[in-house]
Amino acid sequence: MAAINASEKIILQSVEKEKFTVSWLEGNIFEIKIKEKAYLDVDDIKEIQIHKAMLTQNQMHGVLFVSPQFGNISKEGRAYSASPAASINCVAKAVIAPNMGVKILANFYLSFDRPVVPHKIFTSVTEAIKWLGDRLDEENI
Repeated sequence: MAAINASEKIILQSVEKEKFTVSWLEGNIFEIKIKEKAYLDVDDIKEIQIHKAMLTQNQMHGVLFVSPQFGNISKEGRAYSASPAASINCVAKAVIAPNMGVKILANFYLSFDRPVVPHKIFTSVTEAIKWLGDRLDEENI
């Protein structure tokens, strides 16, 4: 699979909710885009997982997590996000950090919650999608 270009990303299916939008993209990439000023708790993270399972039909995939400029997630939500239950059929997760504050929080999450699948923080969607495509290629997906 050749990595898709972010400017050319094709949304195959999408679900929009009050706090987030989730989309199944071309190239076996699942995008989670958190809305500005949203506060996510563990129930929100579990709801994202339900939509992910439905959209991906349990296919192996990479996750593109797009953080807002301002937003927050509960301690329980962070712990659940790092758990195997939130990473079913996931090869890797790329986190888009739009500013230094989000990047610091994302690094905190990686250091203390220790997610079960590889994560990498990016400022560029294009670079994140390429990295995810490379991870999927390594797994022959």
